[in-house]
Amino acid sequence: FRKNKEIQEALLKGQKIERRRVAADLHDNLGGMMSAIRLSIEAMDVSELSPKEKEVYQNVLTMTKQAYNEVRLLSHNLQPEELEKFGLVEALYRLIGKLNTSQKIHFELKSSPLPRLHKELEFNLYSICLELSNNIVKHSGATEAMFELLLKATQIQLFVTDNGKGFIPNNTSDGIGMRNIQERTEQLGGILKIHSEPNEGTLFSFYVPVNPPAHSWGQT
Repeated sequence: FRKNKEIQEALLKGQKIERRRVAADLHDNLGGMMSAIRLSIEAMDVSELSPKEKEVYQNVLTMTKQAYNEVRLLSHNLQPEELEKFGLVEALYRLIGKLNTSQKIHFELKSSPLPRLHKELEFNLYSICLELSNNIVKHSGATEAMFELLLKATQIQLFVTDNGKGFIPNNTSDGIGMRNIQERTEQLGGILKIHSEPNEGTLFSFYVPVNPPAHSWGQT
């Protein structure tokens, strides 16, 4: 068990280093390039453009700004310092704040008071919320979404809902995002339930033990 714990800690440390590297690359390289593209577009003289060309110009400018915001959000969330400093709930509140400043969808978080959890549990739950928020933004067509965290005895319950277009769960593709969510839930010894119907929104329900199986990351 001790050896297993050492291996898991080494893997976690490696993941953190890699996330920091990718976050820095996104922010400094891709983010800088997107910012330069936006400034170049804004510097164009549009006075001689036709109405149709002005419409295209405005659409390109808007999409460039949105792409830049997404790069910034992604780079920040790959390296969520607030998760390590303040814990899961505060990190999620800050994530919701970022989403609400850059997206048309209104996100909300409700949480019961939580103690600091095992760092791997906090990271996986945060990653699940991040993946689902990205799915909601890109695919749901929703105007409102909510994350709810509850502590019930020895179990963490996470509910993620949106009022979007929904889908038929059995027909969901084996996309990387959903596979990651399912794998993280299983790694934590948890259960995932999905309730959704076309045009009736979606509910993801996660039930995860506070103390997952020892093989998830070694003995605590």
